[in-house]
Amino acid sequence: MIGNTVVPSTFTAKTGDEIRWVNTATTTAHVFFADNLDGQLSCQKGFAFEGWDYLFSSEPGFFVVAKLRPKDFASVCFSLPGTYPYTVRVEKREKTEDVKITGTITIE
Repeated sequence: MIGNTVVPSTFTAKTGDEIRWVNTATTTAHVFFADNLDGQLSCQKGFAFEGWDYLFSSEPGFFVVAKLRPKDFASVCFSLPGTYPYTVRVEKREKTEDVKITGTITIE
C-alpha cells in the first residue's frame, strides 16, 4: 500500500508470487527499479521496461517504472531468486518535496 509511506517496504516472497503496489495516496505515485529486470519477470502489469531516469535525477540511466494514479495498482512476478531494490516516489500537491521511499523485495 502506497500512501505517505509504503507498507511493507521490505518483504520476502517466493518465485512466481505476485507483488502488487496499490496507490492509496491522493496524488500520483511512481514505483521504479533502477536495475534492468529483463528475463527476471514471469508477469507484470503497469510497468514500462525502458526509458531514461529523467523523472528522478539529473543523471540519465535505465529504469523500470510504473505510474500509478490514485486507487490504481501495478504488479510484478519474479521468476528468479534474488534481492530487488525499488523506490516509490509520491507526488505532492503543495510546492514541497515529493515523498521518496525505498524498499527491497527478496525472492526465495
